[in-house]
Amino acid sequence: MATGTKTLKTLVALMALWTGIGAALAEQAPLVEEAVLVEANPNPDEPVLRASYMTNDGWAVTSKTYVDAAVMVFDFGDRKSVSSAILSLPVDALFPRGGKAPLQVYSFADDGSIDLFDYKAGGSLPVAEFDAMQLTGGNPAATITLDVTGAVNAILPGSRYVGLRVQSTAVPEEVTAGFPAWTGVKFRPLYSLDYSVGSAPVQPTDRARFDGYTLSVPGLSAPGVGTYNVALSMVDPNAVAFELSAATDVTPAGSISGTGRTGLQLLDCSAFTAPPGSQTLAPGTPSYNSATGILDVPSMLYSGKEYHLQLQYVTGSNPMRFGLLSVGDVQAGGVTGIAQFGGSLVTEPTQDFIPLCHGWVLIGDTKNNRLVERNVISGETGAVYKFNTIPSQMELDAGSGTVYLSTHPESQRMYQLDLGSGAFTYHRLTEGGRSFIPRDFAIGENGNVFTLLFDPLFDQEENGPAKEGLWMGIFNRDGDPTVAATALLSPVRIEYDPVQKHVFLTTESNLVTFDFNTSTQATTFVPGTDIPVGSGCTDFSISPDGTRLAYSCPQGNEMEPHTSIVDMNPRDYYNTDGEWFLEGAPVSAVFDQSGKLLIATDGEKLYFFDVETHLLHNSYPLGLGEGETVKKIRLSRDGKLVMILMNSDLNGDSGKIYWLPLPSYSPL
Repeated sequence: MATGTKTLKTLVALMALWTGIGAALAEQAPLVEEAVLVEANPNPDEPVLRASYMTNDGWAVTSKTYVDAAVMVFDFGDRKSVSSAILSLPVDALFPRGGKAPLQVYSFADDGSIDLFDYKAGGSLPVAEFDAMQLTGGNPAATITLDVTGAVNAILPGSRYVGLRVQSTAVPEEVTAGFPAWTGVKFRPLYSLDYSVGSAPVQPTDRARFDGYTLSVPGLSAPGVGTYNVALSMVDPNAVAFELSAATDVTPAGSISGTGRTGLQLLDCSAFTAPPGSQTLAPGTPSYNSATGILDVPSMLYSGKEYHLQLQYVTGSNPMRFGLLSVGDVQAGGVTGIAQFGGSLVTEPTQDFIPLCHGWVLIGDTKNNRLVERNVISGETGAVYKFNTIPSQMELDAGSGTVYLSTHPESQRMYQLDLGSGAFTYHRLTEGGRSFIPRDFAIGENGNVFTLLFDPLFDQEENGPAKEGLWMGIFNRDGDPTVAATALLSPVRIEYDPVQKHVFLTTESNLVTFDFNTSTQATTFVPGTDIPVGSGCTDFSISPDGTRLAYSCPQGNEMEPHTSIVDMNPRDYYNTDGEWFLEGAPVSAVFDQSGKLLIATDGEKLYFFDVETHLLHNSYPLGLGEGETVKKIRLSRDGKLVMILMNSDLNGDSGKIYWLPLPSYSPL
């Protein structure tokens, strides 16, 4: 098995029918040798490298104390490919258990002489699996015929001798006492292998297929590279290794590169497109991740059955060579993790990020004290903005191209990054004789910024209005207050809806709504809104029209714990249209730009809900790595990509962002 491969989860496919072959084949490969290889006293806890001894008589049976494998070797001379190859196995006796006699057939490149090591020769991928009772109809004098064309073609480029091994799939310790004391099939060792000379059969290109030799994968998306119809040939059947033999570029026309664009240019989504290969990704479609080297085929057809195949690129190989990583049953929906129809990028460690256009993001690099533009699809790096301390929370004013940010440790400065010039500036926030530390931002009207503030000297003020030193202020771009600051109790988040003109403040449990007067800059409390709607809440999203709120809280938004997000009215929280139900505790949610879709996660799955009916369109396992936890979900500025930021330590080595194209759904 190639380096880095995993143990196979399941078996692969039957390539057999117990019927006559429609037309006689032109040639027959001579049977060089046949034997029975015996594993005595099988022990499942000890790896087997060879058989215990060799015998004959065509046995392919399993008992509690031994396993017999029927082995045969055929000579193809100087043939390098065949258009058809049919193996015939004449049956002598059937020994079913429970009415079944399941067998497997393995292939291997041989040297023309059977030895004890041929008991485990070849790869772990069977070329056929079948129930001999079903194929023979219980007739002990039948002949089983198997199409082994792909297996033969995989061997011939490297060896003239084709080895085949037939053995029972029964597990020795599960063979119960009875008569006889074994299960399987005894063959008459008059095996034959008929073939026709010619080129290997060409695979159809309608979908991913494998015939034992050629793996055809049409529409393979390689994000950042393009979309291709590819074919891979098995070049080492013993190691189950493939080599890229053909690749046709079918990338849709019209891609405009974002390479070289930085700053304000990354806010103009109409000026360029996403990297090639990312537009064609969808759940259940094949993909290649150049960062990990994994070629993923969620649904591959092999002899009438569907399998999920993953191959691993062998670094530095040219032509590209791949080893088998895993093969198994197709998962429900064809997806085991969102990276299968998206991807991920390991980034610098960051506490926050700002989505830009077409996969570009701005992250706050907490390890190197800088802000960095990265493309999560291609891995490209744009501008790097060197900073003087650790960046924390960030907020984008797209109209002015300004990024507001807080820092760690906290500072009495409101820092701003001008994306046009790349320059940082700051303003000290003062109002009413107090100097404040900014803790959270929300972009308001006309370049003003709603700001959660902390007065570090509050405890020196006798009978001060803010018992915890917490305030809400509104400041212009120059750091000047537009109105007097308002004393608050325990706020942790501030949000603003420019459509309905609502300001939202959250504590660890309560939510408060204010009306905002754009003329006077005054905020007016909406009665009845300062109430508990969940504890330890982690994310907040406002629908595009401002009429719905999605507040993600670990135990839901009601008095009794629920794994749901309540569809809240921004002025009357419990006058609700319904709930979006997740399987686990909500972590993060965001509305799409149309307001018709809610994307949410509980840290295990990603959910896509119809906003109005609250019905689930679909859900997919996140497939996160060990130790990874979700911080928040956001959409790219163009609205076409879902981005999921992982939590990272302030002084960690790295961060990570998963991404996937936003699926398209019809209203439910």
